[in-house]
Amino acid sequence: MDSQEYIDDDSDHEISVSEQPQFKSITSEEIIKLMNQSILGVNSVVEMPATTARILLSHTKWDVREVLDRITDDNCDKFFEKAHVQNPFESPKMKRKSNTEHTCTICFMDFQQNEIVGLSCDHEYCKECWSHYLTSKIMDDGHSEFICCPEYKCQIVVDDGTIMEVLTDSRVLQKYEHLMTNSFVEHTYTLRWCPSAQCSLAIKAECLLDYRQNCECKCGKRFCFSCGEEPHDPIPCDLMKCWSKNDNDETIEYLIKHTKSCPKCFALIEKNGGCNHMSCRKCKYEFCWLCFGPWSGHAVNNCNKYKDSNKNITNDQNRWEHYFTRYGGHRKSLKIEMDMKERIICRMEHLQDMGKSWNDQFQVQSLMKALDILFESRRQLMFTYIFAYFTKPHNQKNIFEVNQADLESATEALSNIFESDLHLTTERYLSDVQDKSCYCEARMKTMQCHIYEGFDKNWWSFTSG
Repeated sequence: MDSQEYIDDDSDHEISVSEQPQFKSITSEEIIKLMNQSILGVNSVVEMPATTARILLSHTKWDVREVLDRITDDNCDKFFEKAHVQNPFESPKMKRKSNTEHTCTICFMDFQQNEIVGLSCDHEYCKECWSHYLTSKIMDDGHSEFICCPEYKCQIVVDDGTIMEVLTDSRVLQKYEHLMTNSFVEHTYTLRWCPSAQCSLAIKAECLLDYRQNCECKCGKRFCFSCGEEPHDPIPCDLMKCWSKNDNDETIEYLIKHTKSCPKCFALIEKNGGCNHMSCRKCKYEFCWLCFGPWSGHAVNNCNKYKDSNKNITNDQNRWEHYFTRYGGHRKSLKIEMDMKERIICRMEHLQDMGKSWNDQFQVQSLMKALDILFESRRQLMFTYIFAYFTKPHNQKNIFEVNQADLESATEALSNIFESDLHLTTERYLSDVQDKSCYCEARMKTMQCHIYEGFDKNWWSFTSG
């Protein structure tokens, strides 16, 4: 298949909605409903106390299938023993009569039976001692799921019913509920807490793919669902972790900013914009900041491809510097362009005060959308260089590099127009921004579809770096 035909035709590679991972922000109340659904899932097949089902689910990290398999197995007694619960299918023990006094073995005071609370292990204590014990375990030790009986060497787990009966302090009950929901989220592979410190929501994945993990919480925080770090789609988490060992601002600054000069007249040049299309003020020579090649015809000069200077030597350091320099260049451009957003907004407000036409809401929204496209395309380019660094040579990688070069060219064109003077006629300026942002978005979509198709069809194989 001709590569140019492939990248020009997006219609055959549209990813259907059903194939896309879908994420939903949920509250603590909705998490509790999911917990109860799991408990009902067990009880709908095997009848047992809900509190016992909860302890068994916690023991198996909320795996309903495993609980059902284990309790219907011939060796289910061992399962209950490991979960530290009494077999719910055994006959219950006879309870004492209500008028029988009982001595609490913690405070050694006598109480009527209705003032005593006991577990299935038949160890009983007064409600006040229970309250002190459970409060300490929850508030001081941070325990919730597997709080054992206070009796020495007894491993029977305190059930939720006993905890709710004994505790009256709303603060302790709220902490207990928080610990339980937190454990449920951590043990459920389709759930993850939002990593933002100001957010109390969790993310639920309706459909999860290994290579499409980027999600966004309702609070606006974007992150990788798998590792909780900043979005790095389509790089697998293990490769991103390997890359990040050498990813720091000091390294980037050294590789990108150190001893840069015009390749024609050697005048020192400082990069103060996001676009990598440079023009020397002294000799007017136009070149690429990343590869130092002439800007004329830059899109077909394969700036993005790594070229081994000596085919007989495996030069890992030069290869790494090639990809890291370009990754760092786009990351630095992204930071500059995001700072530029505030300047553009201020400029628009200034033009509005001068009676210009920037007060049209549609125009403002279109410009902000184009900026978002620019930011996302920069972010995509950053990670495509990590992807290229780890990806082994393959025919499909050649197509990937053509797509990468096209996206890079479109991104630089969009960045360049945002850095131009806003004194231009607003209608013409907005038209240029819309045209270039639409093209950039299309190139970004083409890149994504090709990478995702490669994952689906096992095109990609990775080195360890």
